[in-house]
Amino acid sequence: MTCETGGDPAGATNCANQMVEEDVVAVTLSQSAVAESVWEPLHAAGIPTLFLQTSTEGMLTDTESSFIMVNPLATLYGTPLAAAEAEGTDKIAFVLIDVPQALGTFESGAADAILENADLTYELIRIPVGTADMTSQMQDVVDSGAGVVQIVGNDAFCIAAIQGLTAVGYEGAITSIAQCITDATREALPGQLEGISITSTMALGATDDEAYQLYTAVIDAYGDDVEDVENATAMGGYTAMSSLIGALQGISGEVTPETAGAAIKAMAETNYPGAAGLTYQCGGTAFEPQPAVCSNGSLRATLDADGNPASYEPVDSTEILP
Repeated sequence: MTCETGGDPAGATNCANQMVEEDVVAVTLSQSAVAESVWEPLHAAGIPTLFLQTSTEGMLTDTESSFIMVNPLATLYGTPLAAAEAEGTDKIAFVLIDVPQALGTFESGAADAILENADLTYELIRIPVGTADMTSQMQDVVDSGAGVVQIVGNDAFCIAAIQGLTAVGYEGAITSIAQCITDATREALPGQLEGISITSTMALGATDDEAYQLYTAVIDAYGDDVEDVENATAMGGYTAMSSLIGALQGISGEVTPETAGAAIKAMAETNYPGAAGLTYQCGGTAFEPQPAVCSNGSLRATLDADGNPASYEPVDSTEILP
């Protein structure tokens, strides 16, 4: 069965309760602002949940019935660290929107551990929400000697940051989270996004990628109702469902929430459906502090002049995680 949350916590809880009442054996979800509201009733009922992405601590640390395809630390640090290696630099400047969610890994000490493991130093630059002119802060980035700048914020924040870097003549590499690059960013910064790298969890639009080729073949065969194949929401849903199917390949006998959960935990390492070159294996072995995590991989997507991904590079963050 399927259910739409409407992006509302009450709707999410209602969907979860419906699935409990229908005796489903497992639930999958790409990503949602109300993922925790979906998860809580399912977790209480012992129904396995496999989500593509989430940063909810309760889900990530659950050892019973939760499975998260992508490690949030890998998606936040994999791309800037890969860029630092490519640039041959030993310092990264993190330009962060000054809100608790963006600063959490720095305040917890995880960022220090990751960057120490990677033999990198860093400069942390917090910028208040709504700052329109970041020229002075970006001059601080240049003065710091950082060879890579990682920008973390929404599209308006990223537009101001990139404009500031351009104004002060920054010549190093620029990386950001995927939420930075939207149609608004592309419109505001024509021709200025080429070469910027963002983190991705899917090789969307990569016609030479075997995983993407399989996705489009599946959509051609069964996706008559999918209106926008090139949309991350569509491929995210496919990736989440395919990941659950792959994790359940070893199931046998009566299919129940208990046997489904056991099969997912016992799965063999297998190819990640969202991109070639990455694998996943649920069951608590990928990242011990967050046993629900199934993979430490991500993609470094490099943008073209129009601000669209032109190439994807698999990044494995296992060795630098704390």
